Amino acid sequence: KVIAGTDAPAGMLIAERGRVDFTRDGNAVTFALANVPMDSIPADSLTDKAVYDLWHWQDTKIQPQQKLDAARDRNRTYSAVYHLGTGKWTQLSNDSLQVTLSDNAKIALGLNSVEYAIPQFWGERGADAYLVDPATGKKSLIAKKLRGNAQLSPGANYVTWFDDGQWYAYATATGKKVSLTAAIANIKFQDEEFDSPDIPPPYGLAGWTTGDKRVLVYDRFDIWETDPAGVAAPKNLTEGVGRSAGMAFRLVDLDREDRFIDPTQP
Repeated sequence: KVIAGTDAPAGMLIAERGRVDFTRDGNAVTFALANVPMDSIPADSLTDKAVYDLWHWQDTKIQPQQKLDAARDRNRTYSAVYHLGTGKWTQLSNDSLQVTLSDNAKIALGLNSVEYAIPQFWGERGADAYLVDPATGKKSLIAKKLRGNAQLSPGANYVTWFDDGQWYAYATATGKKVSLTAAIANIKFQDEEFDSPDIPPPYGLAGWTTGDKRVLVYDRFDIWETDPAGVAAPKNLTEGVGRSAGMAFRLVDLDREDRFIDPTQP
């Protein structure tokens, strides 16, 4: 089915410069919307007649940065999804919400950092995380002022993020939040050698096992298997060999098409 340009919201059109793709599961099509460009310059416009900078104390970007970003902002696009099963489509992102859609187009993760744009000037960065229903566009808040990036698990059963020295998992179906690493004593999961006046970044996640059953977490040297459901105790897969030998273990992804780590394979 062709989505007509007249179906777009008022003042917007389907962006020809935006990507059009099937979702990974093939049950939906993603595309982009954009603001309708100005066809003409109003007769009373000061374009090319006056040159001035308008500064405001509540600007989220200083004026020189606004100039640098002007072309990008004019060409900004917003993600949308067309559901093959229902023949309906939904706009997902907007000026304040950046959205990641799951492989099956059943759920999306939205991040909004607008509230923290000004505090970011002095290092108080953050973003609010939302679950977004791709069928309706309705969003529900799951966490406020996250310092680290939140991300969907491959199966979209969980959202994970790093905050205050710990990794967390949020179950998208039940809303249950658990700490993945709180039970691991005397181990830091953020950069131990970080020497800047800021919050140390985490070492990251190695990935998820089949079916979102376990999530593998890095410390400086070793790899930990953690249960996002909060039932099984964390397990050091590398048995502490990395820390005792001063050697970092990391997973090398040899098959980027496979979203999961199969624990039955070598």
